[in-house]
Amino acid sequence: MACWQSRFPRDDPYSIGITGGLATASGAAALCEVDLLIAAGALMAHHTSMGGKLCSNAKTLRIDNAPATLRQGRVAAEMTIRADAARTLQAFAEAARTRPADWRSDELAERLRGPVFDQTPERANGVHSP
Repeated sequence: MACWQSRFPRDDPYSIGITGGLATASGAAALCEVDLLIAAGALMAHHTSMGGKLCSNAKTLRIDNAPATLRQGRVAAEMTIRADAARTLQAFAEAARTRPADWRSDELAERLRGPVFDQTPERANGVHSP
């Protein structure tokens, strides 16, 4: 995932970059296509999950040594694994090698290579409010 740069670097053609309110349109659109979002060692805070609207059709799994069930007044994930994120993802990767993914396509990699800031903020009355 984007926030785990040492395991999934930004120059990987399938990197979605940052998630949440600062996500690119192409990265956010790619996330809307998933049926399971795995957040490893990530807070799943309001701003990174767009208040729970990021991947609203997907099940969410959070892997963390000390996961909080509630984060900023909302349930952080539907499912939680209390474990070391690196070791758990390594085990997932080893299991996944036996069944290759078919969703990675050249077209998806091309979409994700789009500009980092591919959106223009909307301004109310000529003023941008963060």
